[in-house]
Amino acid sequence: MIYNTEEKTICDESFFEYASKRIIASVDTFDVRLLAEIVNTHNEIGLKDEPLFKAICPRIVKESKDLSPEVMSKCIKAYCKFMIPLKEDAQGFRTMAIVQKGDFIRPSDKPKKMGKKTYDKPVALYPKPQLQGSG
Repeated sequence: MIYNTEEKTICDESFFEYASKRIIASVDTFDVRLLAEIVNTHNEIGLKDEPLFKAICPRIVKESKDLSPEVMSKCIKAYCKFMIPLKEDAQGFRTMAIVQKGDFIRPSDKPKKMGKKTYDKPVALYPKPQLQGSG
């Protein structure tokens, strides 16, 4: 039973902490809709339980097709409110990048400064412009 209150009591926090430990231990046995409701309940109460949210996150992302758009939007809002990323687990080797520069024998060097650039100026074909005389 969910009740609307403005303040949390010590009993509420201890109850949710105990439930959180049980849910984290057996997160694979729960239905994804129930997990989404648990996230939404924590959001409505305003109780940030980061280990619980991180344990539930992969299941919600993997089985998001089973959730209605409204329920999924509530989950996204809850994760955004508590600033916890709603994403799949990183796969280690795919997330690492090796930055290489230059060729394999020696690293590339920074280009040297060339100094002030000089440009070719246009050269006149005739020393003075030819004028036609009136004559």
